[in-house]
Amino acid sequence: MIHSSVPETAASSSPAPHILVVDDSDFDVELTLLALDVSGLRCEVSVAVDGKDALDFLHGRGRHASRPAGLPTLMLLDLNMPGLSGREVLRSVKSDPDLCRIHVMVLTTSNLAEDRAACTLADDYVVKPLDLTLFVREVAEHVQTVLKAAEQKTAGAASQEHRSGDCFR
Repeated sequence: MIHSSVPETAASSSPAPHILVVDDSDFDVELTLLALDVSGLRCEVSVAVDGKDALDFLHGRGRHASRPAGLPTLMLLDLNMPGLSGREVLRSVKSDPDLCRIHVMVLTTSNLAEDRAACTLADDYVVKPLDLTLFVREVAEHVQTVLKAAEQKTAGAASQEHRSGDCFR
């Protein structure tokens, strides 16, 4: 499923970032989409319903075999999902040379130290606040920060030759 948050009148020389939201909760997905809309961010948004669905999306398999070409700029990843967990998805993405440049923002209800420790490869770790207004504001702010950093990183990388193995910080 692809949602567009690109305003009809928006004109830009750079393509809109593509965000993949990975969450098994329909409610949390809707809140995240609301946060992206409220942010005014010009972006394309796709949704994966669990960890397996996320990897199928990234590899263009299964129901995502006919998705548009290219990879998302940013993945908003829930940690605690049935089946393939967000931790496993994060490890898989960051260990795959074709996927490791996708920026990952963990978006979870867990504030446990062991969960944070398991997510050191993520670009950001955001604990979902219980207050809906705060949730929308925090997600919007964190997404904008990660995308701005991604844009700066991409601009810097364009001036350097690609080296294999440079995905890990």
